[in-house]
Amino acid sequence: MMNEKPDLDADDFGLESTIEYVLIEHVDIQECVVVHFRDGSPFAFLVVKDGTSTPPEAIIKQAISMVHEKIGDKANFSRALVVSRLPKARSGKILRFTLQKIIDKGEAIAPSVIADINVLPEITAALKAHGYLIQP
Repeated sequence: MMNEKPDLDADDFGLESTIEYVLIEHVDIQECVVVHFRDGSPFAFLVVKDGTSTPPEAIIKQAISMVHEKIGDKANFSRALVVSRLPKARSGKILRFTLQKIIDKGEAIAPSVIADINVLPEITAALKAHGYLIQP
């Protein structure tokens, strides 16, 4: 049947991709990317749609609940952060590796392909404000 959604099996698609597939179904989420937190668990960066009236905390709580409902506890998903935008290459590709470096080291050197270098301090500041970065 064409309208049926495929079974979400993290083993088939990779855990990060499967979580992203679930998160993008949220009515308020425009785009997202999932990386690994320092303990190896998934961490999502969420960008909400313009005009969304739902508070970021509620969106995060709903997103975590959706992942647990559709994937289960094996996702080990409990952390997310709403940000205004994601770092992207000039081609539009989300710079996942750069986000991973910020999570791992608290900073990242901007790749030469980045579209807007100013997004990196915004992401770093948001992570620090919510206690996700270890202070050097």
